Amino acid sequence: MTSASGTISFERALSSGNEAKEPLCAHLLPCAIKHNGPAPVSQYFQVERTEFELDGAPVLSAAFRGRDLKGARLPFPEGYKGCVLSLPKPERNKCDENAQDAWIADNEFTDLTYWNHDTVPTSADPFRRAMGYAKLAPKVHSQVPLAALEAMQQRLAQGPFQEAC
Repeated sequence: MTSASGTISFERALSSGNEAKEPLCAHLLPCAIKHNGPAPVSQYFQVERTEFELDGAPVLSAAFRGRDLKGARLPFPEGYKGCVLSLPKPERNKCDENAQDAWIADNEFTDLTYWNHDTVPTSADPFRRAMGYAKLAPKVHSQVPLAALEAMQQRLAQGPFQEAC
């Protein structure tokens, strides 16, 4: 099994400026679709609002291949976005083993709608919880000030934590 590697160019999506692209409506479906490329999704995939809400946003309803789907729109945290990538036909010498593929960002999106089979989305859904890590990541990976480390070291040196009287 070989793994794909290469570089990603965001220049085309971010600075092409030739034509204003319509914001994408990205969907994460609970199934595999063996097709890559454009499709007339809005012609066949009809999304409706339900009377339910999740975190102030409406729960959505649709059907795909006869199966009921319940979904919710999930905006990405500030500073994050999704990109639609394509791999243009290579213009390289096939004998060059060190050559890498150059992916192109064709478009971008700032939120997506994820779907569940038959069940209404909740804040406990795995995908929704995973997206929450993006908000936590900067705090986990930031440096802790020296004063905070010294204060923690002093508290630990005092022995077991004791409740205040």
